[in-house]
Order: sequence, then structure tokens, then C-alpha cells
Amino acid sequence: MGPSRADAGGGTAKEAVAPAAALSQPLCGFTPVPGTYQAGAWSHALSFEPTEARPDGEWILRITYRGETVEPRNPYDRCRTPWGVLLAMTQKRWVPVSGGFGGHNIPSLTYEEMTKGRDVTPADAEPIRPAEHPTVDEVVADCVRGLSHEAWDVRMMAIGILHHLGPAAGAATQALARVVEDRRPEAPHAVEALGFIGPAAHEALPVIERAAAHPDCNVRAAVAWAAARVSGFSSQVVPLLESLAKDPDERVQQAATSALEAVKAASAKQAPAAGAPKQDPFYEIRSSLHRRTNGVRLVAAASVSGTDAGTIEIKWSLDYEGPRPPLVILAPGLENATNGQTQVLVYAQVKGGKRADAHEMTLGSPVQLDIFWVPKDWFLTVEKGKTATGAIPIRVSDIRKFFVKNWPERFKEDPPPEVRIQMVHKPTERGQEYALDAWTGELYSAVVPIELRKW
Repeated sequence: MGPSRADAGGGTAKEAVAPAAALSQPLCGFTPVPGTYQAGAWSHALSFEPTEARPDGEWILRITYRGETVEPRNPYDRCRTPWGVLLAMTQKRWVPVSGGFGGHNIPSLTYEEMTKGRDVTPADAEPIRPAEHPTVDEVVADCVRGLSHEAWDVRMMAIGILHHLGPAAGAATQALARVVEDRRPEAPHAVEALGFIGPAAHEALPVIERAAAHPDCNVRAAVAWAAARVSGFSSQVVPLLESLAKDPDERVQQAATSALEAVKAASAKQAPAAGAPKQDPFYEIRSSLHRRTNGVRLVAAASVSGTDAGTIEIKWSLDYEGPRPPLVILAPGLENATNGQTQVLVYAQVKGGKRADAHEMTLGSPVQLDIFWVPKDWFLTVEKGKTATGAIPIRVSDIRKFFVKNWPERFKEDPPPEVRIQMVHKPTERGQEYALDAWTGELYSAVVPIELRKW
């Protein structure tokens, strides 16, 4: 039996005053009152404090159940509490996306009631416990609700999770299409998410095609690749892409031209041999990002090295065939503190398992905590027709610790899971202070499988 109202803690909040800076940074559309609130076996603590991402401060929501902290295990984890359903949406904090939950017909709490900590746990109800790791379908359903949230940051984070889930988020197709049709501010990102869902979002293709007339060039640029991916790189979208290639905006032209090349290359490929294994659609779409962008191409290969097979070595190369040789670009790597401009995405899933059961680890270049500054020797120069190379080592033990700690029910000490990596380089530094006019943009390697003998 659950706790009675008498022993539920009374819903009393500690006296606290919100700092002035907090008033300009509401949490999910409302300005809460900092303090600790009780409801049954649950407690949530709201505070406004400086973080690495926001030195001026941001709202932090900490949840405990029976005295134990409930932390997000990944960017799309969720937790049911008396105050409603919380989504992680980032690995730093919980975000409320809906009030109440099913099972006991508990009414939703208003934001005012939430900040006062009202206990609505029925006297005869079982205690509300943290949810087990949600299924993909549950995550998608929560994100669909998040798309209609009043706060822009929640809607954006929901789109980001659907983008990440790719083909597994097909059930969100109609909700994302409505975002595009309604021309909401987040429409460009919704179009991109539909593209990453791929052919599973085929019913949204007419909406994507109509969005080619959108007044926002960011939407039109997103339409090019989304149309190509959702159509399965079918020749049916060639007329649309040819039209976008004549768009007055240069970014739209470049996106349409690249997508058109990908569609033509796909149609020229020979059919796979009978019985040949087919790559998962999610990894196919991730690998479709691997292309030459404004003359630059990033290639990555990965292998296990070391006498104890304890290191994954990612060997990368950059080559340039653009109109302005030589290429000057911020060098890829995880050693220099470039604030995540280089990332390595590590995907792991149990051998023989489904892509829906896979999880992701992101390794990014370090963050500078003081004034951001890039030394001149962090840039490299590549002559036209030449190639620059480098290597990034990753310890297998670090990968194992991350996945075993966060998903112990799925990943064990042995045997090692199926692992894939993708390298991403998004330089934003032009080196103006050195008169370099360095290249900026987004580069992706293909998704590369790695065979781990042990971990």
C-alpha cells in the first residue's frame, strides 16, 4: 500500500527566493520557485545555479525517490513522478513534459501546484516508482507530446531526440509534419528529423515537398536532403531538387546539389547480391551524411590496437578539391579544447540485437571554461590534391565503463557488444585574428563497425 496523505510530507516547500537572473530564464515556460518539495516518497529540488554551459546560471531539477537520487541515464531517459512525466532530453537535467500519469487517474498538477509541492498520491495507491528504462515506443510517444509543449526549448529537445532515433521514430511522422505545415519556428529542425526517419516517414513526403516554397531558407535547405532520404533516394524527387538547385540562397543551392548527386549515385548503384546483409536504415542514413562538403571530405577508419587490444584507434584523413586552395581548417581531434567541434559517436548494441536496443556515447573535444581562444597551430593547411591525416585513440575500458554503468541490464562485462563509430567535425573558427579565413562547416565520416575481441 502507498503512503497516506498524513505521511506524505505535507507538500511543504522550503522558503527560497528566485535570483533576479532566473526571472529571464523560465523553466519550460514558467518561472518556478527554488526550494525542495515533497510528495509521498518523492522529493524534487529546484535550484538556479551556474553551470559550464551557462555561467550566469540555469534551472536544475534534482529528483530523489526514497532518499536515492534519480539521474538521467541517457538523453532520452524518462521518469514518472507525482508531478508528471519528466524527460531527460539532455544528460544534465530533467524536463517536465506532462502532468499526472496513468494507472490511478491522478490529476495533472498545474505549474502553481507543482511549485507548492501538492501531494496527489491516492491513499490506497502503490508508491510511484521510477520507470524502468523506457521502450523506444514510449520515448517517441513522450516526444510527440513534447512537440506541443508551450516552451520552445522543450519542443526543440523533443525534435532532437526524434532526430537521433531515426527510423525508430516513424510513429512521430504526422506530429513532425504538422510542425512543418504550421510553419512553427522549429520547422527547419522538424524537416531534418523527418529526413533522418527516412522512408519510414514516407507519408510526410508531400508536406516536405510543399515546404520547398517556405519563405525561410533554412527550411528549404533542410527540404533537399529530407526529400532525398524520405524518398529512399528515389528519382521521383529529382525535379524538386533541380528546382531547389536554382534557389536564390547559396546554402539551399549547395544542399540541393549534394542531395541530387546522392540520388543519382544511388540510382547508379548495382543491386546487392542475393543474400548480402543489409545495413540497418539508421546507420544507412547516418552514413549518408558522409560526403564532400564545399570541396572537403572527411574519411575515418577504426581498428583495435595495443598489445592488450585495449585501444580503438580512429585514423582520419581530410582532402580538398574546392575552388580556393589551399584548404585551411581547424584540425580534428579530441585533445585540443575546441568546445566539442570534433566528436566521436560510439554506438553499441548487444550482439544479434535490434538497432532499437542500441545506445550511444558521445566523445567531444574538451570545453574551455574561461575565454574561448584557439592558437594558430591548431589549424592545418592542405594543398589541393593532397591529404592531411591524423589519429584519435579511445580506450576500450572507457567505453565499457560508460555502457555497463548506464545500462547494466543490457551490457555485461562479457561478451563485448557490437560497436560502431562515426566521426563528426564541425569547425566554426575562421582564425580571423591570424588572417587565415579558415573553412567552416559540417563533416561526417561513414558509420564504421569495430570488432571487439574483449572489453
